[in-house]
Amino acid sequence: MIKEMEQERQKLKRLEAMGQALATVVHELRNPLCSIELYASMLLEELRGTELESLAKGVSEGVRNMDSFLANALYFAKPRKPKLSKTTLREVVHEVLQLLRPMMEGTGLKLTIELSDRTILADRSLLKQVLLNIFINAIQAMNTEGRIEVKDEQKEGEYLVKIKDTGPGIDESILENIFDPFFTTKPEGTGLGLSISLKIMQLHGGGIRVKSTPGEGSEFVLYFPDSNRPPVNGTTEKTEEAQSNGNNTGGV
Repeated sequence: MIKEMEQERQKLKRLEAMGQALATVVHELRNPLCSIELYASMLLEELRGTELESLAKGVSEGVRNMDSFLANALYFAKPRKPKLSKTTLREVVHEVLQLLRPMMEGTGLKLTIELSDRTILADRSLLKQVLLNIFINAIQAMNTEGRIEVKDEQKEGEYLVKIKDTGPGIDESILENIFDPFFTTKPEGTGLGLSISLKIMQLHGGGIRVKSTPGEGSEFVLYFPDSNRPPVNGTTEKTEEAQSNGNNTGGV
């Protein structure tokens, strides 16, 4: 028994060391990738309307896909607790769609956004990672035609954000496996995106529900606890406010 416990402890230490090493490698790769992404975006704008536009778009999409993969790998290797601050889903969705604009341009994809100004407590960067994973899956599933609808609603103590696509849908036989680490049906997929997205949502006190009908599409529902019950896992970023005791005097 003691020997088995020691072996398990050594195994955990090796995994921790591997995770730290992977996190370091990913960090070093993402630094120059940010510069490449900036230049790729500038190149795409410069070549719009020319015969080289499609090539520039391919570079931009490749860089974005690589950054998304590295972000998922980094979180898988070294997960962190969310740093919570007030934000709205409408703002975060807008930022994500700006990143995905090169991927969607020139396609027949249609997008409908109906989001309120509802404020939530969330880690903005982690939430962007969740939305990127779900949007990229939807766009790739529909290829060049289809529709994505994004709506929110308050229901029974939960704030829901629904992302619905008109893609091929997910077969019922694999639906319960899509959040498993490394499970994927894509030849070039890693199987980390949805698994990490679910973990991030759980750390926000919520989760992800999915409904899918083969041939009709899928709907991913992000749910957050009601604002009266802020998440317990994470730290809230506080802003200091200047206070006056009413006794200050001064003049100009």
